[in-house]
Amino acid sequence: MLTRALFNRLYLHQACAGTNALIMPKRGVKRKTVEVEHSPDRRSETPPVVRQTKRKSAKVVTTTTTTVTVSATAVVETAPLGTEVSQVTQPLASAVSPQRLASKKFIGGHFSISGGPKTAVREAVEHGANAFALFVRSSRTWNCPPLSPTAVAEFKEAMKESGLQYSKIVAHGSYLINPGSPDPAVLAKSRAGMLDEMQRCEQLGIKYYNLHPGSTCNKISVDECIDLIAQSVSQTLAATKDVTLLLENMCCQGNTLGGELEELAQIISKVDDGVKDRVGICLDTCHAFAAGNDISTKEGWDLLMKKVETILGLHQLKALHLNDSMFAAGAHRDRHEKIGKGLIGVEAFKHLINDPRTNNLPMILETEPPQKPEIDLLFSLHESAKAF
Repeated sequence: MLTRALFNRLYLHQACAGTNALIMPKRGVKRKTVEVEHSPDRRSETPPVVRQTKRKSAKVVTTTTTTVTVSATAVVETAPLGTEVSQVTQPLASAVSPQRLASKKFIGGHFSISGGPKTAVREAVEHGANAFALFVRSSRTWNCPPLSPTAVAEFKEAMKESGLQYSKIVAHGSYLINPGSPDPAVLAKSRAGMLDEMQRCEQLGIKYYNLHPGSTCNKISVDECIDLIAQSVSQTLAATKDVTLLLENMCCQGNTLGGELEELAQIISKVDDGVKDRVGICLDTCHAFAAGNDISTKEGWDLLMKKVETILGLHQLKALHLNDSMFAAGAHRDRHEKIGKGLIGVEAFKHLINDPRTNNLPMILETEPPQKPEIDLLFSLHESAKAF
């Protein structure tokens, strides 16, 4: 079994080269390849999805087990996103409370797409969430089958049945994508991936597409990388409509961009004027904390929001990722922790939840499952918690 400690020792960062593999030598002729999903230069992020593939000598004999860790429970993916599913769609297991559906606070998690995007809707409802995030295709590979008409129809039917709002869904971009890559081949694949994922958002009716800004890979300057990112964003937005692209703040780790809000502002300033109104930001609490913004107090949270207002404008804030942090403020370590179990603390999230500036914004957990207790906890922190 691949333990987390062993994984951390063997994790070879190769995103900038457009490849994602760990080779673990074994005695004899057998070897095991572990493919991972991650974003450029995020060596310490929350545990990535792991796919183990065993190969015997020269024979093409493979056995594959894939575990998705973003859902409420560990889910084994048995079919690619968009594959026709023959089983009859069952009614949603439960309903989100009317109080939460009517709330100005929209809280949820990142849920599975195993069996199609409708699964994410069902998991959101089962978790009592009134917002959610999902991948719109597999985030582990560049080449994915298109969404089938059935998958699209089932997603829209599940949304209609759930009572959830399309404007409170945030699609998350693949971790393979680097829109500022200095490698022409990786850049081309990243731009094609961005376009494909945003077109899938259009098909599904999703309004927000969240993306990590990118990495210099220590091969180009920050300014050159910013130019490439802005070009990637402009091209993708020009080829789509009705979907807003959200750049996520990062934690100043490695060669990633976006840890400083000024970098996000620079990217947005260079996006073509004709599509600039469809660019915003997604604020990740763990990333902001790790980048040096101590939001563990009300004063710290207010200071960060003041920086957002001054550098970017509050109108650019479209969504939040709610994650506690395993490491101290300014550690530049992107390790998510469950709410109240890390160094940001419950009181900080109470300030955030009760801040009117977070009204009507989708707020998404990216912590280890199970997430329902955290969703319930976050709703309970609101001053009108008895209504939920």
